[in-house]
This record gives sequence, structure tokens and C-alpha cells, in this order.
Amino acid sequence: MRRLALPIVICLVSSYGCAASEDSMPPANTNTTPGGSGSVVSGASGSGGAAPTTAGGTGPVATAGTTTTGTAGTTTTSGTAGTTTTGTAGTAPVGSAGTTGAGGAAPGGGTCMTTSVAMGAMPMIDDFEDGNADVSIADGRQGGWYFSVDGTGTTTPKAGAPVPETGGMPGKAVHVSGTGLTGWGASLSAAIVPMNGCYDASKYTGVTVMLKGTGSVWVSVLTAAVRAAPVGMQNQFKKQVTLTADWQPVTISFSELTQPGGWGVIVPFDVTKIYGVDFGPATAPPTATAFDFWVDNLSFK
Repeated sequence: MRRLALPIVICLVSSYGCAASEDSMPPANTNTTPGGSGSVVSGASGSGGAAPTTAGGTGPVATAGTTTTGTAGTTTTSGTAGTTTTGTAGTAPVGSAGTTGAGGAAPGGGTCMTTSVAMGAMPMIDDFEDGNADVSIADGRQGGWYFSVDGTGTTTPKAGAPVPETGGMPGKAVHVSGTGLTGWGASLSAAIVPMNGCYDASKYTGVTVMLKGTGSVWVSVLTAAVRAAPVGMQNQFKKQVTLTADWQPVTISFSELTQPGGWGVIVPFDVTKIYGVDFGPATAPPTATAFDFWVDNLSFK
């Protein structure tokens, strides 16, 4: 899972106050010294409504009153500081967080270290006639077969690369069996790309295979989106097939595949990000797993 890191925006706002000095406004009735009848009368009845003062004090009163009131009022208005703070702090976190959240949907598709694209001309994945555990190197595919077990019970062969044997349809095929498995069971997988790679199989519409055995198996097409899910939550896209004692051709369209049971991480099936095909017994704990099946002629269709 990807971690989403949401950006954090810190907005620092500095406030600057503009204090008017009261020393420029003399207190009322402080100047009582006669400076001439004209001066006192003019000061007392002046339009500024100032306290009585000398004629020389009239200029400072008018000037100081105008400068202090006008400048202080303009400087301390919150219009400029308010606009800057709201615009920067409000817009940046919402926009950034929204973008990151939307981008977080991408990991749901799974990660591909490499991607091979099918041309659609050579669909056969493996017919086992070469006698080894490698898939056929064709149409951008390369990889091999691997038999995985839970470590309980008894299986033939033991875990590892299986060796094709006589009894196929025709020629050689892979045969696996086991009894008494009490863990997650067993699976026979064919990887068609290098580790953590993906295969774009959009030129094909599904898979075909020859099967025989007892009981039933899940045929799974492995995708990168499910591979990216946590362990225990990887519910691959699959279809259950009932086996018969004789060889039977099985055709499965990609559209038939589901994540049965509704458990695990539920994702869309992405045909452009396939990495293998898997066969596993359908019985599972608490029923002890027992299985016996053959696989031959695995191919895209």
C-alpha cells in the first residue's frame, strides 16, 4: 500500500500596530497664561474645538490631530493582512490535499517493474514437450512452473519446479497430488514474466488448458493489483473447474473470472497487468486438502 503524504502549509502572519502619541494632544484647559485677548478668544472659539491655548499652539493641534488619526486608521486596517492570510492559508492546503488524495488511487492497479506486450500470434504458454519446467519463450513471455505447498501432509512432487512426465494429451504433462494438507493447501503456478513484471494480454480473450484428475480445482489468472494487496488479502481472479478421469479441454474467458467469496482486496480485473496462471485444489481448511490432477497445453485464446 502507498502511503499518502498530505502537504502541510504553515502560514505565519506578523501584525504591526501604529500607536499615536498622546503627547501631541495637550490636555484641556492646561494653558491659562494670557497671551493677548485675540489669542485666547481665537483658541477658545476655534472650529477645531480644541482646549484654550496660545496662538502658537493652534498649528500643532490641527496638524497632530490630522496626522495621527489618518495614519493610524489606515495602517491598522485589517484589509491587507486579512486578504494575504486567507488567500494563502485557505487555498494551498485544500488544493494540495485534494490532488494527493486523487493520485492515491493509482497503487490499486499494482506495480509493474517491467511490462511485456503480447502481439497475439503465439498463444501457447506451454505444452511440456521440451521436458523442463520453463514456459515457452514466445510472444514476450518468459518464466517457469513452480509447485508450492503449505508444509503439511504429503505431496508428490515436493515443493519446487515440477518435471513433466509421460501421460499428457499428447506426450508429456505435469502431474501433482497430495493428501492431509491442513494449512492453506497447494498450488501449481506458471509465471510468464520475470519477478514483479507484468504481461499485457489484451490481444487475447482468455485461457485454454487440458485437465484431468479427481475433485475440482481453481484456475486463477494472476494480476498485479491482487499481488500488491497485503498477505492474506490476495484473492486472485479465478474460476472453479470440476475434473474428470479423462482429459477434458477447458476454456475460460477473462470475463468469467471473479474474486469469489468477496474477501480480500477487491479490484477490477486488468488484462494489461497479468503475471501468471495458477491451478490449486478447491478443498480448503478445515477440511484436510487432498488432490490429484494433471495439466497440459496451457494457452491463451
